[in-house]
Amino acid sequence: MTRISFFIAARRLHSDATYLANDGSEDRNLNAGHFFGLSAECGLKYLLLLCNGLQRDPVTGDLRGSRAHVNQIIDASGLATSYQTLVAGHTNSQYFAHTPTLAGLHSWKAEFRYYDAGHPDYPQASEPDWQTASLEIQSALDSAMLDGHPIY
Repeated sequence: MTRISFFIAARRLHSDATYLANDGSEDRNLNAGHFFGLSAECGLKYLLLLCNGLQRDPVTGDLRGSRAHVNQIIDASGLATSYQTLVAGHTNSQYFAHTPTLAGLHSWKAEFRYYDAGHPDYPQASEPDWQTASLEIQSALDSAMLDGHPIY
């Protein structure tokens, strides 16, 4: 068993993000947005592993090579061209059909966890896009699980 599970992390982070988003307190939205982005990132990494688009250490589960965050995996049109090339022709690329609004994650950045939500550089208007994309990735994970893929 590896110490890293992108699938389980994606589920946990999405659940926490949903809880914070439904808290009713505006000051929790920044954390919710951050968790939605992290959830999407973990889910995408799981899906990319299914397509052999990423490689991992068999003992630790750490990714080999790329340490990309979701905004580097996604571009303004959706899955970045370099990642589209990696998954092209793989049977498991079908799961990306569940994620039509991936492009909304292009504006998410890991460093937003440090921001003041009122700062003009924080794209508060993008939070719903991050939530939608994270939810779509959860749907793709559901399909992968139902198809019998291992949870790692």
